[in-house]
Amino acid sequence: MSHAFRELVRRARQEPVTETLFSECFGFGYAEMERKLGAFLKTVLAQPNPVHLNFPLDFPKTDLNAATTDQIGRILGDWLRMQGDSVRTKDPEMSGEFFKAAGRMLMRAYREDNGLPPDVGPAPLGGRNAAPSDPAASGPLVAMKPFVITANRIHDPSLLSIYGLYEHDTGDDSKAREFLEAAVRAGVIRPKVCVVLAELRYAEEIGRPAGAGGRLGAEQAASILEPLKVALEHSSESDIYSLMLKTWDHCAAKPAGKDLENIVAGASLFPRSTGLVCRSAFVCAQRGDTARAAGLIDRSLAFATNQDERAYLKRLRSALVAPAIPKKE
Repeated sequence: MSHAFRELVRRARQEPVTETLFSECFGFGYAEMERKLGAFLKTVLAQPNPVHLNFPLDFPKTDLNAATTDQIGRILGDWLRMQGDSVRTKDPEMSGEFFKAAGRMLMRAYREDNGLPPDVGPAPLGGRNAAPSDPAASGPLVAMKPFVITANRIHDPSLLSIYGLYEHDTGDDSKAREFLEAAVRAGVIRPKVCVVLAELRYAEEIGRPAGAGGRLGAEQAASILEPLKVALEHSSESDIYSLMLKTWDHCAAKPAGKDLENIVAGASLFPRSTGLVCRSAFVCAQRGDTARAAGLIDRSLAFATNQDERAYLKRLRSALVAPAIPKKE
């Protein structure tokens, strides 16, 4: 069974999973597998089924320390930020409360990181901080300058990255860029940070194209692609490859070498994404590699079930691999 399952997984990367494919791997169809699983469940539920595992007894001793205030603020602030982003569309009011709570937590982490006393304790989610005391009882009012948070005052690279994502989520991309640039320079390993930074660089560079025909120049493209290549070392999310293709689509230069390999790898990993595959095949065809372009489209065709998508893929394949018609003298 384990060998059959591994074969099913291997082939599922190349073609859609159908009952015919399933039968070729296991030697029987869905109904028989359902019967086998039902019988197995009756057996394991009817009596204890011990599992013998060989656990090593010489685990290295873990050196545990109590979390510091800034570490707690950073972790909770990041969690609250992600919660706010997850309900942004479904419940905008609750999303705003999550972001406010995240901001308070991150502020405490920032103050602790700089050895500053906390201003006020964070209010519970949806609540309010304690009302200020009577100013008459504490002497004359003193005008205070706004408390400005800057990247060069943050010593923890992880806090830099979370602050950058928080500012991006709450709409201040200028501050987000400041924090994320510093986080990437500090070597933070978090693909999301790299992707958001690349998006911000793209938004800036596309507004001032330096290449021929109003397109991005090679140096501008390299600036955008730099954090995406770092992200690829730790992740293979489709949005990384999509932004790579988007950059090359608007660049006067054409990808070659490793850049072209990355594009092909993205299309190979996501054959069900028709848009990603078509754009990748077009890039390959532009470079003269029509065989690779056709291969990417053929693999996508194996997964395409929508008739309109299949028709489009077939037309694109014919157009990309059609031999050039010699010009008449």
